[in-house]
Amino acid sequence: MNRESTEKRLPRPDLRLTPSKWSAAQSGGIATRVAIIATITAIAGGMGLVFIYPYLNIDRYRNIQKHNRAEINPEDVQPTGLPVWRDPFDRKKAG
Repeated sequence: MNRESTEKRLPRPDLRLTPSKWSAAQSGGIATRVAIIATITAIAGGMGLVFIYPYLNIDRYRNIQKHNRAEINPEDVQPTGLPVWRDPFDRKKAG
């Protein structure tokens, strides 16, 4: 076989991307890498503050919730016609 026929070739030579035609993000400059790493770090830090920190400090948030709801009567804020919310998994003691 001919060597040229075994190589995979694009239909037009101008479709090949040379490094001079890459975008700024693809060129891999140090400033671009720092910006991408900073963005990923900021997103991960924000996710940690929003989701992970409250999960690890659940007692603190329960105390804050008790304090905030201490003066609220559930029957006053409940829409008319609907029963006051109860825990569906709260089991009644038999006996």
